[in-house]
Amino acid sequence: MIRIAVCALVWLVLVSPIRSRAEDLLVANKSADELVRVDLTSGDVLWRREMSSYAGLDARGGALYLSDDESRVWALDSNTSASIWRQDKLVRRALTQPAAVDDAVLVGDFRDTLAALETWDTEGLERAMREFVKTRELKLGAIIHAVRVAVSGKGVGFGMFETLEILGREQTLGRIDRALERLRGQEQATF
Repeated sequence: MIRIAVCALVWLVLVSPIRSRAEDLLVANKSADELVRVDLTSGDVLWRREMSSYAGLDARGGALYLSDDESRVWALDSNTSASIWRQDKLVRRALTQPAAVDDAVLVGDFRDTLAALETWDTEGLERAMREFVKTRELKLGAIIHAVRVAVSGKGVGFGMFETLEILGREQTLGRIDRALERLRGQEQATF
């Protein structure tokens, strides 16, 4: 940490990238699969926990909220890293960083990104998908094939964005919702 006013190095802990900072709390991924809490005053590592979090996290009221690499949403005690709860119903939906607001934790996914588009045209759909994967450091293929199968039932076909435009917003979102329900049903059957 460097004090801005005097440009003085106060402490140094090797963690990267920073995922959340709230009051006296810094939580970061030290590696791809470890969260680390660092005291901002001293630089002391307060706890470490095995967990990956590609979408980031938020802190509020003594809890950390994060979505992990499988899109499970977690609440962790910010003092101890103990699990408070875990929500599994959004698995594999490439969630956004959680945001703690009042008594809720908000997350979004690509389906929600599509639903929020003001215009439903080929260019806007392609731009939305490219921005979505870029902000999550994914490759386009990680999502485009899943969307294609969800809306058409086939792995190859007519241009993806043209297909979405032709189907329209309601038909596309309905097909994605049905595909997600089928996936959730398959996951429950395997346990």
